[in-house]
Amino acid sequence: MGELAKDSIRRELEDAVCYDIDNMRLLLAEDFRHTKGFVFLEGPDDVKFFRRQLSDVAIGIEYYGTGGKHGIEKALADESMKDDRVIGICDRDYSEEHADRMFYCDKCCLELMVISENEVWHKFCDLYYNGEEDYTSVLSGILRQLAPVSMLRKENAQKNAGIEEIDFRKLKLGKYLDVHSIDICQAFTDCGWKGYYEHCLRLAANLTDEELYEYTNGHDLYKILGMICEGGKGPLGEKKVRDILYKKYERRNFVKTDLYNDLKQYQNQESRTWKYVD
Repeated sequence: MGELAKDSIRRELEDAVCYDIDNMRLLLAEDFRHTKGFVFLEGPDDVKFFRRQLSDVAIGIEYYGTGGKHGIEKALADESMKDDRVIGICDRDYSEEHADRMFYCDKCCLELMVISENEVWHKFCDLYYNGEEDYTSVLSGILRQLAPVSMLRKENAQKNAGIEEIDFRKLKLGKYLDVHSIDICQAFTDCGWKGYYEHCLRLAANLTDEELYEYTNGHDLYKILGMICEGGKGPLGEKKVRDILYKKYERRNFVKTDLYNDLKQYQNQESRTWKYVD
């Protein structure tokens, strides 16, 4: 294969969004000088976000497989991927386990890591929130109202309190929103989770404001924001909220995170000639 053909394949791979293990083997072989870091990510939104935060010599890509975070963990465990240049970045969610070469977003997930930066949230509200309540109270109020659902998600993920496997796809939060008030009790009832409501309500009552960021599901929060925040054509919707907030988050915000520090510490270990962050 000629050099022009090789360069074309290399550019195609590095510009791609989705990779499988075979693609990654090719990229690792091309980087014979070990100058690049390779990062498996959970989805296309994560790819677009981290390509703005990571070093220009790091390649952030979506793992083309199944299982989200668990899929990435499986990929990293593949014999051909046991290379220190290959890492994963994913949501922490409700897991207390840390896989080898896996790094986790601050808070519960990427959505919460982004919105926990006050500067980013306030910039967003300046443009898209038209209510009278102050910005901090709006966000903390929504997090607090979602807390029983957040506790149900945690208990389900950790298989606590005899909770059976729950299908959260049946939860349609928009049905229960009235201005800024969410009827979570009715949501539990309609979804067949009424027997868990009091238990989750008690757990939620004990959460500090900081812990709300550790347990709230990003999709739940952004769905509500998408209904109460408006652009020129009405409510923004979850996807638009995510796109706007991710774009308003800058590298100077990222460098304040634990995730940034963890990546920096990993790349600075002796004999590593590549990097993920500047």
